[in-house]
Amino acid sequence: MKCNVSIKSNVNSNLLDNVEKELKFMLSESNDNWKKKLKYFRFIFLPLCIIGIVGGIFDIVFKPTWFTTIFQESMFTMIFIIFGIFYHYFFEPFLIKQREKYPEKLVKKARNLSPYQANHEIKGDLITYFREKNDVWNIAWFKRLKGVAIHGQSVTIFFKSWSSKDPNIVIIHDEPNQIEEVMTCLNIDFKKSSCLK
Repeated sequence: MKCNVSIKSNVNSNLLDNVEKELKFMLSESNDNWKKKLKYFRFIFLPLCIIGIVGGIFDIVFKPTWFTTIFQESMFTMIFIIFGIFYHYFFEPFLIKQREKYPEKLVKKARNLSPYQANHEIKGDLITYFREKNDVWNIAWFKRLKGVAIHGQSVTIFFKSWSSKDPNIVIIHDEPNQIEEVMTCLNIDFKKSSCLK
């Protein structure tokens, strides 16, 4: 079965507002793997800091031959205290904040160009994305449609695999039926987002 489809969309601020909301929801649905990695990193890093702090205090109190001066003992302890504070109060919140801003980043270029006409030409598994602005058409990108996808009302995102953190293709659309037919035609494993009406 040939998958030759043209998906046209009028990209404007209202559509992009919906896209950004859906992306936040869809990425939170797909980010269980990322959250697990963050949790594992936390469970490895913070106990190491605690071990370092306890080791430093042990050295200060019981005076084994690990360090020669109280300054070295104190610095060893302080390094692990600073690392623990930095991770807990700065590094992890920074990662979470960046992740929350990611949907905004994904639509930033589209917002800067909007309003414009978008056209996704799909021939087989090749998708070519055209933009029309001021009566001038340009090719934005072309890629192979493969991997897995999360399908929404205004946007569909493709990943290399379900364990991937970030999407490698983002398709904005006015209505979801055409891209769903394409994914079915290409036997792409996809799931419908719960934000899909």
